[in-house]
Amino acid sequence: LPVKTKPKQPTTTSPPLNRPAVQAKSFMAQFLNKLTELRKQANIKRREKMQDNLDKIIIFAKKHNRIDNKDARELTGLSDSRVRLYFNKLEKQGKFVQFGKKGPRVFYKPIAKL
Repeated sequence: LPVKTKPKQPTTTSPPLNRPAVQAKSFMAQFLNKLTELRKQANIKRREKMQDNLDKIIIFAKKHNRIDNKDARELTGLSDSRVRLYFNKLEKQGKFVQFGKKGPRVFYKPIAKL
């Protein structure tokens, strides 16, 4: 008598059930890494531009022995408040001295290094 056997089921490999979740995590990780890299590049460019503007201000001030907010704005194309921040930075670095308290009479002179 022949032995009855069950017919063989075709074998198929099914993908893991959580495969889309793994792909999503991988995509998110790649996205965040790329975002971090782009932010670093943008920060580097921002710092370079800031240093270029500071250099322009310093060169002008040394050439004319003084500089005011209006000169710096025209020279760099920056706003009034941004130029004031730059002057504060240069003062803290010991490169400039402010003359005048406030208003249009305020100007800065470069400090000559001995």
